[in-house]
Amino acid sequence: MPLTNTAPAVTAWEAYGTNPSTGAPYGGMSIGGEASDAQISVSTTHVVVTARDALGFYTKSGLKVFGVVDGLSFFTAAGVTNNGSNWEPFDLRTVYDAYRNRFVITMLYADFTTGTGSELLMAVSKGSDPTQGFWVYTIDDPVHWATGWSSGDVADYDCLGVGPTTYLVSANWNLSAAKGVQIMMFDASAMSSGQAYSWWVFYNWSNPDSSKLYVVQPAVHHGSTGSANTVWFVEKWGNHAEMFYVDNPLQGNQASYLWDRSLTGTSSGLVNGPQKGVTVPTPPPIAMGPQVNDIFLKAVWRSNKLYLSANNSINSGGIDYSAGRVIRINVTSAYGTIEIDRTFGLSSPGDPPGLNYYYGWPGMEVNSSGDMAILSSRTNSSIFPELRLSQWLHIDSDIEGSVLLKAGEAPYQEGTAWCGSYECWGETTGETVDPSDDTSIWVTQEYPVPVPRGFNNTYDNHSMWVAQAFGSGCGHSVCTVGNHIPASCDSICVAPLCTHDPYCCTYSWDATCVSEVPTYCGHLCTGVSP
Repeated sequence: MPLTNTAPAVTAWEAYGTNPSTGAPYGGMSIGGEASDAQISVSTTHVVVTARDALGFYTKSGLKVFGVVDGLSFFTAAGVTNNGSNWEPFDLRTVYDAYRNRFVITMLYADFTTGTGSELLMAVSKGSDPTQGFWVYTIDDPVHWATGWSSGDVADYDCLGVGPTTYLVSANWNLSAAKGVQIMMFDASAMSSGQAYSWWVFYNWSNPDSSKLYVVQPAVHHGSTGSANTVWFVEKWGNHAEMFYVDNPLQGNQASYLWDRSLTGTSSGLVNGPQKGVTVPTPPPIAMGPQVNDIFLKAVWRSNKLYLSANNSINSGGIDYSAGRVIRINVTSAYGTIEIDRTFGLSSPGDPPGLNYYYGWPGMEVNSSGDMAILSSRTNSSIFPELRLSQWLHIDSDIEGSVLLKAGEAPYQEGTAWCGSYECWGETTGETVDPSDDTSIWVTQEYPVPVPRGFNNTYDNHSMWVAQAFGSGCGHSVCTVGNHIPASCDSICVAPLCTHDPYCCTYSWDATCVSEVPTYCGHLCTGVSP
């Protein structure tokens, strides 16, 4: 049983922005046709939020300073070639490189119409302020010299990590990884300064039975990994963790190894989750795992431990409910020692007795204290899809009960199933550690919003919610009325505003404070959902 309820978020705001393709007053992150691929990265001053094909830049108090734009517009403005209407941009990813203080953004760009191939687009910021520009790179993905490559091969479901000397990218080789997974390691020092870079690619790694890999997660590494600058990649193979690690990743004495570790928990079949309807009594369920199969959703390396998250399910009363799963493996010794393998879900303290829920897409990060923050989607036929925040402190013996982070405001795509028999949802959940203190953890995920007046049920009705766990935060967006906001939480907007109007940081962030944002912060509070 959980020890206690998770502490509430210390900051929470909507990643707002008018959708440029529809003019809708919110849902700027809904560009791209479905609610999926939530990602977040944070520097000491700024927050980058991305979805499947949309991105925006914000201050830590939620003021939008760039976007929301589609991914191709971002990359072409920075110098990448637009390959024409047959090419589709998708699967944006972002991570913050705390080793060099850079934002990293990647996106896949593929021709599904005529089959001329696909590319990996990469952008590395020129500093910790993303508004000051990016270095951009175009890489063949899959690489043309790989054994088995043929014209028309494309990449899918890219995953992004960072190591002490490298940027780490993996992507399925063709849809459903029909030819396996390509794994790339890039010289981060060169890329972060706009210079010619070296890189390595692996396309022939396999499982212990020689079967092809499927979705390999590069770890987000924190701190030193030893004199060999070791980096880790992890794949879920049945109920096993396949842990690949590479010593001296950019050197001639590079060496790679595979540890196969059987997990102590159980991998159960994945199921989707129902949602509450309004005009349609039983709208299509939302995706809670099956569309990407049983994979690791996130990998983090910190202090010789690998932290992993995955979807799972729990059977209660003969019904399978989607669930989350968190795993911690101590990799100090060969093949690792499993310290945590916990599937969680069904309900949390304070829920109505006897009522079970469907949990999915657990995003996870770990701070310098060894505390985990875990963000999950949750749904059932009596609620709209919502976001739940859980924590597992280093002193806890079990995951703590989740708290509501953001309630859903409507069914998602009520009456129209975009992915066949269910609504597209999830695939990733965004989470990142704040480099300001190495303690705060920021998270993001989509949530459904009402269809705006003048739009019908084909409107992609989701927006993005951003929150900060642990540490001290802003509390809420500068664009909304609420409690006073500490000047220290946002040096870009809150601090200069409160220099002129201390009331806002001492007593209350009232309507006057909101009205002063354009004057002292340089940006308008437009596109905020009601």
